[in-house]
Amino acid sequence: MKKVLLSCFCITATYAGGSYDIAKIAQVLTAVGGTISGIDVLTGGTLGMMTHGEIEYGRGTMSLEGGFLGLNGKISDNVDTYTLKDEHHNTPVKHLNYNYKISWYDSSTLDQSISTYNGYVTDINGYTGDALTLPSMGYKIQGLDADVGLGWNLIDLGAHDYFSIGLDLGVSMPWIEAADTSSSSSSSSTDSLASLYGTGTTKMWTYKVGPQMRVSKSLTSDLSLYGSAIYAYQNATIKNSSVDLNMNVDGEFTESELGLRYQPLEENYRLTNWFSVSPRLYFTAGIRYNQWVLHDVAIQLFDQNIPLPKSDMKVSSSTTYFGLGYGF
Repeated sequence: MKKVLLSCFCITATYAGGSYDIAKIAQVLTAVGGTISGIDVLTGGTLGMMTHGEIEYGRGTMSLEGGFLGLNGKISDNVDTYTLKDEHHNTPVKHLNYNYKISWYDSSTLDQSISTYNGYVTDINGYTGDALTLPSMGYKIQGLDADVGLGWNLIDLGAHDYFSIGLDLGVSMPWIEAADTSSSSSSSSTDSLASLYGTGTTKMWTYKVGPQMRVSKSLTSDLSLYGSAIYAYQNATIKNSSVDLNMNVDGEFTESELGLRYQPLEENYRLTNWFSVSPRLYFTAGIRYNQWVLHDVAIQLFDQNIPLPKSDMKVSSSTTYFGLGYGF
């Protein structure tokens, strides 16, 4: 883009009668163009996402543990992920790079078997005596996870040979649909208790910030191995309108990834003295593990006031993905 601007400006200067120092104009425009590119990089601009990136589809397992009334163990089921990302992209500023990742995930219903909430509840609306059995519940998790990072290449031997450390910033916006999935019960008190059991959507808005590391090593001229790791502090707002829940908690986010990149096409076509295109096509395959941990969470789905023990709520996913990458 800056080469096209430079060409047009120089032609204009020539028609103006040669009263301008063309070399000096070229230097100024080059500097301005580099600044504009740097601004676009730092803001994670749309232009970069349009001209280079990767589209991925992943399939794996998502798990939910703790935080909800009656959820006293880990439950898991399948999850599909759809991702747009750029693993590592160098900027005009030497050694400075950036990356971005936007993922949508959609789990199957995570079914929890009948569980006993024993030791915490002994009297609910007149029901007393033995431990009360809660109905089976299903939890479906959907949401968006987005990250953008800036890094500095400590080792910079080529486009696919680097070691970078930097900072990751991100947001996560998951929501969890809860529904009673029990079909019958042998206890009359349990039947009545189940009628009090609320359902609804628990929504979260999470901010995260922390260090990241990225590394890549060429295996052949077309094949490279890459990996990354993120550890971030996160702060989450959790809301559920059906039980009038609005709480703020802290936690940690971690991500690790390992993949292979195969790039069969990388060309450079000079169309004019001022303009060239460099089409690239590549394929990726990898594994990614994410975990969101929120501390001291107590989400009750009863439509009643019950003292709840707080626990760490963990949402994790492990996926295998395949991607198609492009660049111009």
